[in-house]
Amino acid sequence: MIFPLLLLLLSLHFSHSRGVNLEKITSHATFNKEWEVSNPLPHYIPSGTLTYLDRGAQCYAFLSEDQRYVVKFFRMKNLKNAKRLSEVFSAAKDACEILSEETGVVYAHLNRTKEIKREVLLIGRRGEKVRVSLDEVPFIVQVRAEPLGHYLERHIEKGDLEGARRAIILVEKLIRTREEKGFFDLDVVKSSNYGFIGERPMQIDIGGIVRSAGCPMKDLDGWVRRHYPQLFEEKLL
Repeated sequence: MIFPLLLLLLSLHFSHSRGVNLEKITSHATFNKEWEVSNPLPHYIPSGTLTYLDRGAQCYAFLSEDQRYVVKFFRMKNLKNAKRLSEVFSAAKDACEILSEETGVVYAHLNRTKEIKREVLLIGRRGEKVRVSLDEVPFIVQVRAEPLGHYLERHIEKGDLEGARRAIILVEKLIRTREEKGFFDLDVVKSSNYGFIGERPMQIDIGGIVRSAGCPMKDLDGWVRRHYPQLFEEKLL
């Protein structure tokens, strides 16, 4: 009986360590005035049930019931370093207050509060259910976008290479607009960094955004050449 019991305990431990739980997304940081965000649109505060979508280095992403928004809860165990925590939260604040048009971030909650008074139910990747008081956890709400890779592949599959090339041009314009506002992205270019809301480009991954007087533009053309060379081949005809 000892061996099966040990397996059960290990299985429960593994599920707990791999899945989403309240401990992983709860912030124990003290109040920081620099993280206070002006949120003029409180109706974007999530409600109901949120379903697991994905996870990145900084966040767990959950989909709203209407599938129009992504709610990102920060992976606080990955942000124990005070400097990194400050960088990520500062990027989230800027994404909401200054770069909302470029990032689709419509709401941000970074300090613990008492005013929201709302709970949501998270359905994790393994089916785990976690009830969360939104006052207690940091999160952002972002308009859901189709990742750039999916967007390009969809146009390429239907033979619309011109539409795919136009998408790249729009993303480049988005990057230039963000940089003209004094914000640069330190992350490498990936298909999930950028996306589209309808025909409008958006920066999905905001974790690498920093304020800077100058930083070289990421090599978007190089990424496209590696993954979608036919767009450049067609362009040369």
